[in-house]
Amino acid sequence: MLSRVADHLYWLSRYLERAEHTARLLEISVSLAPDRTPESASRQGVRLLSALQALDAQRAGQVEFPLLAVDLTVGEREESLRSCVSHARENARQVREQISVDMWEELNRLYLRLNAARDDHGWQEQPEDLFREVRHSVYLFKGMTSSTMVRGEGWHYMELGRFLERSINASMLLDVHLREFHDGLRGQVETVDFVEWLSLLRCCASFDAYVRAHSASIRPLHVLDFLLLNAEFPRSLRFAADRIEESLRRLSRLSGRSSPARVERLAGLLRASLQFVQIEELLNGDLLQTLEHVRRQCRLIHHATYQSYISYQLEGEIA
Repeated sequence: MLSRVADHLYWLSRYLERAEHTARLLEISVSLAPDRTPESASRQGVRLLSALQALDAQRAGQVEFPLLAVDLTVGEREESLRSCVSHARENARQVREQISVDMWEELNRLYLRLNAARDDHGWQEQPEDLFREVRHSVYLFKGMTSSTMVRGEGWHYMELGRFLERSINASMLLDVHLREFHDGLRGQVETVDFVEWLSLLRCCASFDAYVRAHSASIRPLHVLDFLLLNAEFPRSLRFAADRIEESLRRLSRLSGRSSPARVERLAGLLRASLQFVQIEELLNGDLLQTLEHVRRQCRLIHHATYQSYISYQLEGEIA
């Protein structure tokens, strides 16, 4: 596969995963806003931008949340939904022949919907409807991808991009949450913090699955165990690490590169750091450091993937 094609498919998948994540955070923030005090709502704005790794996160408390939500939906900032979908569409346009007509049409429809929302402010009366529509559109795109795409290199570049982006987003969300709600992790959730732990589960699209595994009683220890170490839940860090390693193993086999060892070793280290550990051990150590380790490994895997498969030196391969 051409490096150019691999690059565009990888980023197409990453930007759509980012758009879905942002839409979910906005939807949950808006829907839980009536349960928050003005002070709590202000802190939620800071946490939201911090979770999205925005450079101006600390200034979020100075902006009313409805205005911030509009900016994160159709604004010019890099974290906005419109920006993420525009980048995804531009990457898809560059490799139009690699994706199905259904995938292209759904992505194009979402792009036009968000562009229309920039000029038509009617959606702001019920903003969660638009955020839900974006999520469902991304789900539909992923379903079309799964149903229409050959399981070749292109598919695995898209899977790699999706789970790398998911790992970074989830670890950052957990990091931001734990910096504020770090007391009593082994006990029951305090009444005043119940909404925030519920919000964390819903922001990770995991509330229903968590309830089936641990009942409706929300305990921080169980929540963290579920979101970090559950091997079967597709939104957990452990599950994402397994998929990253699997995609890289398949890419190595399909591409026939002579020296992909470093990127596979990095993926193996990430997987092992989440496979051979228990949540009690993480709580006894530095949990924030563990989350930073996940993000650092993801960044190293990203760069090593480019060095091995996308921007490698052809002379070295021939030699």
